[in-house]
Amino acid sequence: MKLSRLASGFLVSGLLIISLLLPIVSPSVAASGDFIVSVPYPATSPVLPGTGVTLTVYINSTGGFVGTVNLSVSASPAGVLVSITPSVNVLSGGYNTAQLGITTNSAPAATYTITVTGVSGSLTHSTTTTLVVLPNPPSFTVTASPSSMTLQAGSGSSSTLTITSLYGFSGSVSLPLAVYPQVTPWPTPFNVTATVSPATVNISKGNPATATVVVQTAVSTPTGHYSVWVNAEGGGQIHQAFIQVGVGPYFTMSASPTSLTIPAGQSGSSTILLTSHANFSFTANFQMTVNLPGPLITCPPYCPIYPQVSISPSTVNLPALGTATTVLTISTAANTTQGTYTITIFGGGCVCLLPTISVTATVTSPHAGNVNQTLSFDGVIAVLTGNLTSTSNAVYGTIWVTVTNATTGAILFSKSFTISFVFVSTNNPRFVMIIPRSPYTLGITCSVNTSNSQSSCFLSRDPNVSHSGAINIIDVGMMSLAFGTIAGSPNFNPALDLAAQGFVSLVDFGIVAADFGAPLFT
Repeated sequence: MKLSRLASGFLVSGLLIISLLLPIVSPSVAASGDFIVSVPYPATSPVLPGTGVTLTVYINSTGGFVGTVNLSVSASPAGVLVSITPSVNVLSGGYNTAQLGITTNSAPAATYTITVTGVSGSLTHSTTTTLVVLPNPPSFTVTASPSSMTLQAGSGSSSTLTITSLYGFSGSVSLPLAVYPQVTPWPTPFNVTATVSPATVNISKGNPATATVVVQTAVSTPTGHYSVWVNAEGGGQIHQAFIQVGVGPYFTMSASPTSLTIPAGQSGSSTILLTSHANFSFTANFQMTVNLPGPLITCPPYCPIYPQVSISPSTVNLPALGTATTVLTISTAANTTQGTYTITIFGGGCVCLLPTISVTATVTSPHAGNVNQTLSFDGVIAVLTGNLTSTSNAVYGTIWVTVTNATTGAILFSKSFTISFVFVSTNNPRFVMIIPRSPYTLGITCSVNTSNSQSSCFLSRDPNVSHSGAINIIDVGMMSLAFGTIAGSPNFNPALDLAAQGFVSLVDFGIVAADFGAPLFT
C-alpha cells in the first residue's frame, strides 16, 4: 500500500482520509483567548502601621476568553495581612474586578511587594504592586489611675498619671489641667479644683514618668458629676486623659452572681447589695432594662421572646451609711429566645449620685430529663421540664414549671419545685404542685409510674379546695355539698369547679378523690 502525505490528510489507495484533530477545552477556558491580571491604581502614598488599604484588581478578557479566574495573593516580606476576592467570572471582551485588602496592623517599616495570581485551567498570570509602610513617628501616652472617683462635698482624693514614651519619643511633657461640670447649665461656682505635681515631666524610651493629680471639692460643691481633663503636651503633640469625679452623697450596688446561665423554662436569681455613703436614710427604688445583643431583626414578624425580670422587694429602706439587699429574679419560658441578655439596673430614690449595674443571663436549651410536658387549661399554658426518680417507696427530683398567658405569652409564674416524698401502697403515687394565680389557685397533679419513673401530669384548679395544706376529708365533704351546682346558682363556688366546665361534676369530685392524701408542694 502506498501512502502519500496530502495537506491535512493521507491518500491511501486512492482514498483520501482526513484527520480531524479536535482540541479538548477546559469548561472554564475558551478554545482560544487569555486573560490579564492588573492593579492599575496602586497605593501611591506611604502609610503608617495600623492602616487598612483596599485596592481594585482588574481581570481583563483577551482573544475571546470566557471563564472563571481563581485568585490568590501573597505579600513579601511578611508583616502585612492580605486578602482577595477568591474568584471572578469574565465574559468575552469584558473584564471583572476583585477587591484586594491589605492590613498593616503593627507591620515593621518596609516596602511590601504584593503578588496577585490568577489561575483558569492551564492559564496562570500574576501581577505585583507595592505598599510602603513608614515607621510610627515618636509619640507618647498618658493614663490616669484611678480614672474615676466619688467624693463627699468638702473632701478630696488623688489619681496617678503615667506618661510613657512610644516609638523612641524623648523630651519634656507638660501637664495642664482643666475641670468641667458634666451638666448644663454649669453651676457657678462649682468649686472643684485639680492640681498636678510635677507640672512637667521628662520621658524617654524605657523611662516613663509619673505625676500626681489632687482633686479637691468644697462643702458648697453641688452634687453632680465633673470631669478633670489632662492635656499632655510635648513634641508638638497633645494627648489626653480624663478623670471622672462624682461629688455628693451616693450609694452603690453590687450583684452576686453577676452572670447566670438559665435553661429555658427555668428561673435564676441574683442578690443585689446596696451600700449607702450618705449620712441620711432614704427609700431606694429601681428601674431595669433588658437587652439582647445580636443582629438587627425585623419585629414583627421576628420578635424575640424576652425573659421576665423582677426585683423583690421593689423598694428598699437604706439606712444612713448602712446596707440592704434585694433580689433580682429572671424567669424564662420554654420558648424564651436563647442568647445572652444584659439586665441593667438603675438605682433611684435618693437626691445623690445614682448607681447603675448590669447582670448577664444566658438562656440555654431546656434541661434534658424524663419530665417534659406542656399543659393547657383555662387561658394559661404550663410547661414542665425536669427529672424524677422513683424507687419502691419514694419519689424525688426537680421539676421546673413556667406558666404563661395563652394569649399574650406573658410569664405568670415560674418556679423550680423540689419533689421528695415516700409512699406505701400504690404503684402510681401522685403529688400536686400548687400554682398561685388570680382569681383561682391552680394545681398540677402528677402520677408517677414506679417501674420506669415516667410521669403524667394534668392542670386544674387547686384540688386542695379547703386550702388547709392537705387534701383530706374536708375537701371531699366540700365537693360533695357542691356537687351538681352550676354557674349562676346561689350555691355555686367556681373554685370547686376544678375542670372549669361551669358546673361541679363527677370530674371535679374525681380529681379530689384521686388526689386524696397526695403530698402538696408550694
